[in-house]
Amino acid sequence: MSATISMPVGEQHSVDGGHGGGVCDVIHPPVRPFDFLDDVDEPVKDTVLVLLNQDWVMLNNPTLGLYKRFEKLWQRSAYKVCVDGGLKTLHHINDNLQAGPAGNFYLPDLVCGDFDSAGPKLLEFYQNLGAKIEHTPEQDNTDFTKCLALIGQYLNDNEIENGEDVKHVVALSGVSDRFDHSLSNIDSIFTSHKHLPPSVKLYVLSEDTCTTVLRKGTTKVGMEKCWRGGWCSLLPVGKPASVYTKGLGFDLSGCTLQTGKQMMRYNRSSELHDSFTVTTDQNIVISMEVVS
Repeated sequence: MSATISMPVGEQHSVDGGHGGGVCDVIHPPVRPFDFLDDVDEPVKDTVLVLLNQDWVMLNNPTLGLYKRFEKLWQRSAYKVCVDGGLKTLHHINDNLQAGPAGNFYLPDLVCGDFDSAGPKLLEFYQNLGAKIEHTPEQDNTDFTKCLALIGQYLNDNEIENGEDVKHVVALSGVSDRFDHSLSNIDSIFTSHKHLPPSVKLYVLSEDTCTTVLRKGTTKVGMEKCWRGGWCSLLPVGKPASVYTKGLGFDLSGCTLQTGKQMMRYNRSSELHDSFTVTTDQNIVISMEVVS
């Protein structure tokens, strides 16, 4: 089935002010980048899990951190999505599990993409088991971006069970050997707010890195003690960004981040503070180390 996706154009702009240098004075809701990895006493379904078209796990070593996080996120997810070749990775996991004593099997709720990676036999196999197959052939957007648009539609149309409780979309991604794929993931992160409800935040998770976008304005970033002390970096995309921070290892005071000049500012979260604040006059990407 081919899906027709409504792709938004343009984005809303906020009023400038705040620090007096054109920095937006909008205060966004706090974000907590690692909450979806925290252990909880009661079962929760506050996440949509996305498996990207990358072989993000070395299947012969299920003790790797990303594989363990996959298992935790699967249990926590109200909805599970494979993006094209991400289904091949999941199928490989299922093959390995079926050969073991547990006999577990992971069935996604949705498989979507242009299907230049996932073959028709594999798609038919999972469709017969109950997975929804959405063919999104248009090439103006990446499969990841089209996936986010579908998730946003399903959440807005109440087509996801417990969708009202969803706070995070977490995409598992390995370290791609294709530079264009890495850049396309950054673009999907950067434009995710056009597709997802305002209350839902996108994170891309790799073995040692969690990446998301901070919107124009002020955002408080909180984390439990076990996640503090790791490196973090702030990256402008497209436009120069004037950035102020409070609570990082090396705070910035109106530092301009710009491609061709000072593109990225390496920093570190403080082990002494349970949060830090970032104020920026443009949307920026933040990457943080997964320290445990």
